[in-house]
Amino acid sequence: MSTMCAELPALFALGEWLGAQVPEAGLPAVIHGDYHLDNTLASPHEPKILAIIDWELATVGDPYMDVALMLMFWGEYRTQQPPAFTALQSVSRRSGVISRRELAGRWSESVGRPLHHMNFYMALAFWRLAAIIEGAYGLFVAGQLTTDYARGLEYDVPALLAEAERAAKGDW
Repeated sequence: MSTMCAELPALFALGEWLGAQVPEAGLPAVIHGDYHLDNTLASPHEPKILAIIDWELATVGDPYMDVALMLMFWGEYRTQQPPAFTALQSVSRRSGVISRRELAGRWSESVGRPLHHMNFYMALAFWRLAAIIEGAYGLFVAGQLTTDYARGLEYDVPALLAEAERAAKGDW
């Protein structure tokens, strides 16, 4: 069993890269902070979101972050096989669902914001989740969390970091 962070040089290298790449601040907005399809309630009769739930991480920030968080688990394309958190947004992983880039483009067109820095935001989304999940995995290593879910995080953290590295290079 690995130990917390000792075998994750990408966590720190990506953190440094992200710190050096922060785009110029745009117009702030109220953001959800954990936006993805699993934090929505959808109509059972039509493809329509009826409500967005779990607002405890909401803040004023950069709306690109919410877009990246939602895109992180969107669609069939993932750079790691198996991908981390395969159950999240599984409804979007069916044949015929539009790609991450197409969905990002539709968002960009509808709100009038360019996608110039999406590599950064996608990398940040994956990196951020990896850092959070490494904390939870640390609780497992310390014996404070003993669930199968916590045990599986040993794979999810490196997979998320690998996706972050690929996203930083434009592969998302």
